[in-house]
Amino acid sequence: MGTWKYALVALALTMGLSGCNSGTAGGGEAEQADKAAEKLVEQRNDPCEATKVADYLGQEPTAEVKSQVAAAVGKRDVRYAAPGTPPAPDQNAKRLNADLDDQGRIAMFWCG
Repeated sequence: MGTWKYALVALALTMGLSGCNSGTAGGGEAEQADKAAEKLVEQRNDPCEATKVADYLGQEPTAEVKSQVAAAVGKRDVRYAAPGTPPAPDQNAKRLNADLDDQGRIAMFWCG
């Protein structure tokens, strides 16, 4: 079973279990389970953690910005590409890519 299927199963189970919560003590367990399931789904849909760096959209990729982006995504490989640059031949879902616009600013982040 693929990782995404486990995430969906976990999410379905948590959603079903959270409906059983009576609002009494112990309700924090259902909330923790919900957060864990959300994290699994997020990891599947965002393996390079692009959502963590959305605030850098529109900024110039200076050395300082690049350092902050790398720190935000756990020091993983980040590739900056000017307009018209073909994607890297070695696709890696955990690599964060930053496409630059015609003014050299960060236009989009994506995994691959």
